[in-house]
Amino acid sequence: MKEIYLVDDEITNLRVAENCLRDKYKLKLLTGGKQLFVMLERSIPDLILLDIQMPEMDGIAVMEILRNHENYNKIPVVFLTANTDKEVVMHALSLGATDYIAKPFDVNQLPVRIAKVIGKD
Repeated sequence: MKEIYLVDDEITNLRVAENCLRDKYKLKLLTGGKQLFVMLERSIPDLILLDIQMPEMDGIAVMEILRNHENYNKIPVVFLTANTDKEVVMHALSLGATDYIAKPFDVNQLPVRIAKVIGKD
């Protein structure tokens, strides 16, 4: 089963995404960038769903580290964010994000969009 790391500082957002995806994917729920990098030392997921606006380390900073690290730069990243400012989205995509999904997201659309990126088992 393909594995997704969901990274968001809001537990409610993690739970909603988990409910949409848990039947099709193995999920790890993470509340920030630091926790993500600890998990990446253990295993590499098939996809990272990443919030942009988080305390400590925002999603843009996380993405910059991912893309500049030889072990992590090939992991597909989809931003799942309430920040739909065009400049922020374009910057995120220019860093190598595969896609972005605006929050609140459609619970029926999320699994379909994720399957387009990594497929399903």
